[in-house]
Parts: sequence; C-alpha cells; structure tokens
Amino acid sequence: MSESSYFRPADPAYRSFDLLAISPATEKLFHAACMSYDIDIICVPVTEKLPFTLKRAPVNGAVDRGVVFEVSYSAAIRDSTMRRYTIANANSLMESCKGKGVILSSAAEKALELRGPYDLTNLGLLFGLSDKDAKEAVSSTCRSVLLHAESRRTANGIIYTTKSCSDSSCQQEAPDSELCDAPAAKRLRPPPRVTDS
Repeated sequence: MSESSYFRPADPAYRSFDLLAISPATEKLFHAACMSYDIDIICVPVTEKLPFTLKRAPVNGAVDRGVVFEVSYSAAIRDSTMRRYTIANANSLMESCKGKGVILSSAAEKALELRGPYDLTNLGLLFGLSDKDAKEAVSSTCRSVLLHAESRRTANGIIYTTKSCSDSSCQQEAPDSELCDAPAAKRLRPPPRVTDS
C-alpha cells in the first residue's frame, strides 16, 4: 500500500475479512498502520531494502495494540540477493521490537519452499529472535493474531453480534450455525471419529 486513502476501515468490503494485513511502502503509512489503523498484521517487505527505518516508538505502539509483524521467509530460499534483504530487514525489525509480536510465514509459491516449525525456529534465530521468541513466532503469536482479529470484530471482546433469521429453514440449522458463530476461543472441538476396522 502506498497511499493511506486506499484503506477505508468502514468499507463493508474490509469488514468481510477475518484478518486484515497491510504491507506499507512508505514511512508515513508504516507509522499510520502501527499507531491508528484497525488491522491485525503488518507485513515487512523482504524482497527489497526497506525504504525507511523502523523506529522503536511506532513498532512498540503496534505491539501494545496487539498488531503483529509478519516476516516471510520464502524469498530467502529463492535468491541470494533476496536472502540478504530478508535477513537485514528482519534484523532491523528485531532491533526495534525486541522479538515481541513477530510471526514467521512462508509466502510460498511452490510446495518445496515450505519448511517445518523446527526449521522456522532455527531461521528465527538467524533473524535475531531469541529461542523463546522464535518458538512463539511459530506457535502462540499466530494464535494471538486470530484472537485479536476475533476481538476486533466483537467490539474489543465485549459484544458479539450475529445476524438472526426468521425463516424456518434457518431455525432448523440453528445448532450448526451457533457453533460456527462462536468466537474461536469458545468453540468446542468435534469429538474424534471412531472407525471399525
């Protein structure tokens, strides 16, 4: 995103998405995304050198608001120049946020570019994360993003509204729709399937 006029949070098109991520191209947009936009993820560009420096104040403001930073690693697998940019941009981010509020993702175009969680933990160490923060970047921080997105849609976790339908066909499907409309933290896992062998 290069201009802030493109992001209109009141637009119904944005409200239909569960997760909102932004990839800012300028320092002004980065600062606005960190401090005021109602989003879930800020994607750090890794295919080129950052056109601005990551300052600690906006980064910490975003982390305090529950917004996380995404670093994708598949560009580092494809090309040595992109590997240099990925490591440099990730290290710059880690210096600003001290490893808090970071997730590692693939952005893979091919299945061969995917890596397992233990490989990602080791890659996080290369990016400047501590061992604990690297494990969190693959596991618990990802879950906190989903919960942040859920609370963004529920007025900060206080009110959760659903559309009710008066049609008799909707009332027959009510038990299933109630399970689907429950917040992620409140949903019950389905019972395990038992098969006869």
